[in-house]
Amino acid sequence: MPQQGLHPLPKILIALGLVTLMSLANRPVLAMGGHYVVDDAAMADPGRCEIYAWYSRGGSDDQAVEGELACNPLGNFELTLGLGRFKDDAGWDTGVALEGKTVIQDAAIGGWGWGVVGRSEWRDTLGDHANAQLYVPVTVIVNDRVAFHVNGGGVWERDDSNAAIWGVAADVNLTPGLNLIGESYGTHRGGTEFQLGLRSGFGGGQVDLSYGWTRSSSSDNWVTLGVAWMF
Repeated sequence: MPQQGLHPLPKILIALGLVTLMSLANRPVLAMGGHYVVDDAAMADPGRCEIYAWYSRGGSDDQAVEGELACNPLGNFELTLGLGRFKDDAGWDTGVALEGKTVIQDAAIGGWGWGVVGRSEWRDTLGDHANAQLYVPVTVIVNDRVAFHVNGGGVWERDDSNAAIWGVAADVNLTPGLNLIGESYGTHRGGTEFQLGLRSGFGGGQVDLSYGWTRSSSSDNWVTLGVAWMF
């Protein structure tokens, strides 16, 4: 997730209010995914796919345009392919990600589930291997309105700055079709980051709007707009 400098909090609150108005209909909301970093112990339905696309922007004209296609062709194995374009002071760069997920135990209301995820990322398309990740997502569904997600694992970086990774998230259903999502994530080396946003369902899809910031610097903030569809 890009770390970017932005201070548009009043504008974000107004925008989140506009998203709230989109949730008047009783429509489904998809699971965690897209630009949110903390994963859940859930996958696309067997034989179905989910597509995510999002745009992030911060100060200094830092930008990220990303998309992911996640499909479950075998029933208990989800394969995700991601493609992104990233801009910072050095200019534009292209990234590719490949991820595999399996769920060992499905989460149910009043219970918990868990799975295993492996992910690998490249920059300059497939020119440089950026990192590889292996982690366990755990989901606890408290009731039909509240769920919590916890991630733990490790990341192996190309520059040898390997680290243990962690993440926690809450997903709260405010109204039919509107969820509040908050997450915090980081590594044992520090650099904790946060995201808070609203997700509104529309038919077989969803729209997200979130605000992100880091604990270490109040200037490293960003805003993300995302959409998703299931087919």
